[in-house]
Amino acid sequence: MYISIDLGGTNTRIATSLNLTDIKEVHKFKTEDNFLRQKYQINDTIEQFVKSINKKVEGVAIGVPGTLDLKKRKFGKIMNFPPLSGRHFDDLIDERFVADQKKIFAMNDAALAGLGEAYAGAGKAYETIAYITLSTSVGGARIAHKKIDNSQLYFEPGQHIINPNGNSLIYCTEKGCFAAYASGTAFKQSFGISPEKCADPKIWSSYARHLSIGLYNILCFWAPEAIILGGGVSKMFKHFHKPLQEYLAEMQPFSMPDIKQAELLDDAGIIGGFQYLKGCLNL
Repeated sequence: MYISIDLGGTNTRIATSLNLTDIKEVHKFKTEDNFLRQKYQINDTIEQFVKSINKKVEGVAIGVPGTLDLKKRKFGKIMNFPPLSGRHFDDLIDERFVADQKKIFAMNDAALAGLGEAYAGAGKAYETIAYITLSTSVGGARIAHKKIDNSQLYFEPGQHIINPNGNSLIYCTEKGCFAAYASGTAFKQSFGISPEKCADPKIWSSYARHLSIGLYNILCFWAPEAIILGGGVSKMFKHFHKPLQEYLAEMQPFSMPDIKQAELLDDAGIIGGFQYLKGCLNL
């Protein structure tokens, strides 16, 4: 049995698979703001899986919203769950389930979601995609040949600057970063309304204009065949897709990539976690 954990700032999802392809069970619970309570919830869920499936755990993948030190097997700065910052990967999982800590792996959650979309979602027809998540902040990764681009140290395209004297987010001191214009937080901060409640074409055109600038830069850096947009704001794709394409066409000196809405929703990171495990365990 294999375990894939998507540890979000609001909710945590834990799933099992017997073959690293098909999801057998999924449990979801609210993410605790205390490390010990969160660890208990995770291990209690794993214990339930072990009892119901009657299989031992062969490997665990953990997706987290932040940076990691893969060589030292430690979490870096985890913005949405600070208690995890600086801890080792195996600090979350009891030894009774996984005695060999080398079978516990962690990766940025946006990178895993991108891997999931590349394998089984909107990006499966392409060799190279850029996955961008538009949610509380903006994350993303380049996925090439169904693998996370290992040249990336960070997965924070939202932190690149598109306007040096521009907006800043309440949780970020950097002025003019992409996330300050393209995230769900920025949308509400700029327009005074949540994306899911907005149907004003003028607002969505303004949003698409800023989004196009960041995506244009990503095209220059990553050269993807397609850009897959995930996260909460992407659920409003029909409202900004057309103006986004028009703005990109004005700026684009290269061939226009396909712009697609993510398909896997909450399962993207879970599916990506299983695919990541497959590579880490050489299966």
